[in-house]
Amino acid sequence: MAQRIDGSGTPGEWLSKDLRLSQPKITDVLSGPTKITGVLDPVFRRLKADDGRPLLDEWGTVIYAEADGQIRGAGIYIDGTFNGPQWQLDCGGFAAYPQGMGYTGEYLRAPGKPGFVSADPLDIVRHAWAHIQTGLDSNLGVVVDDSTRTPVRLGAEDDPEAVAGAGSDGPYELNEWSTDDLGSVIDDLAKSTPFDYRERHTWNARRDEVLHSVEFGYPRMGVRRDLRFVLGENIQTKPTVRRDGTNFANHVRFLGAGEGRDMVRVEARMGDGRLRRMATVDNKAVTGVTTPTATPAASSTPGSSCRPSPPCSCGTPRTRRWGRSTWAMRSTWWARSTGPRSTCGSASCPSRSPPAPPR
Repeated sequence: MAQRIDGSGTPGEWLSKDLRLSQPKITDVLSGPTKITGVLDPVFRRLKADDGRPLLDEWGTVIYAEADGQIRGAGIYIDGTFNGPQWQLDCGGFAAYPQGMGYTGEYLRAPGKPGFVSADPLDIVRHAWAHIQTGLDSNLGVVVDDSTRTPVRLGAEDDPEAVAGAGSDGPYELNEWSTDDLGSVIDDLAKSTPFDYRERHTWNARRDEVLHSVEFGYPRMGVRRDLRFVLGENIQTKPTVRRDGTNFANHVRFLGAGEGRDMVRVEARMGDGRLRRMATVDNKAVTGVTTPTATPAASSTPGSSCRPSPPCSCGTPRTRRWGRSTWAMRSTWWARSTGPRSTCGSASCPSRSPPAPPR
């Protein structure tokens, strides 16, 4: 549906109650404006309303999304893009209207006394909305929640005896030389207080007029429940699923301290039915290999294993190997020892018989 809006505060003319968007997307934002996008037949771009203006006029038309007799969202038509035969519409909710709107004049809490003192941040937000909607052609007819309160207070009386640059920050001021975006003021207060806000749009009892309001919640609006995401229900865009094997590795080589043949080297490999892909990790601070805690994977061959061993009694690093195994190492590094079936690599080792395989 489309309706004219002119900032007078009174409902405008209904331009169309059968404006059908294709590919509609409604984004309901907490503490932010609703967003509505969709695709429209370009023929509507050429249509004129009774006032001679385009049927859809930037900042002059409100688009309503209705389903099952309920207003699901409302947005002021802001931008349109032609993409071939399609006309892409972008609409921003009423909560977006304060964005970029500067303060006019200066707020005085009393004659000659600028700024807010001991003010509830929500009262400042209420004043910002009232200030905007009292401006020329700026009344959206939004009713702002006047019942919600917070214990937070902003602004303090100026202390004439305070040293410049120290003490109180003084009153919370709104004026035309320092406040050029009331939308940012509202959002900053929402984050620092904190509080939530949301816009609502509902039919009146006669269903001939849409009522607009902004509601507050302190410190948060609603209670978070167990999240449930369903495509077509609360997810409008089909998610993209990607499987990336760019960094896949089933063969890992670790290089530690030392140079050439004397370098600390440990390898681990898992046979998983896929092509071998190798990754190399180096850390020169590692001067030896300790036996990690390991648990055989379900696919391990019974009775076969391989693991690093502590140094031989003669002081020479030794390696063990029994057959082929797939192991899942529950440690920082994957490790696999390689070498002959001897106690160590030294020919002078007093014991050359291989130790028994681990069970």
